[in-house]
Amino acid sequence: MKASVIILLFIALIAAVCAIPIQPSHVSAPKGDLIECEVCHAVVYAFDDWLQENKTESFLEVKLEDICKLLGSKGASTCDAIVVAGIPQVIEWVENAETPDEACGPDQLKICDSL
Repeated sequence: MKASVIILLFIALIAAVCAIPIQPSHVSAPKGDLIECEVCHAVVYAFDDWLQENKTESFLEVKLEDICKLLGSKGASTCDAIVVAGIPQVIEWVENAETPDEACGPDQLKICDSL
């Protein structure tokens, strides 16, 4: 896993645990919850990295389950949105070079507001 993904997941985890709102300038404004928006961005970045490493859909499912268990209720909306959309759909967005802002935004997973 690339260092950038590890850092984003770490930031999302710390924000979830501590409820500290952290919003990098590149992240779109949250639709409902800043933590959920950060988690969504981190998951999409991670999916992108894992797909570049030729990881399988089943690998992504296991990793998503691990992330969702780790975050608990703080990541529930993101986890639910990805499950509803379907991991294959999220993979398609990533493979079509959609940014985390696009994938997490109002037209896709509906976790974050648009820029």
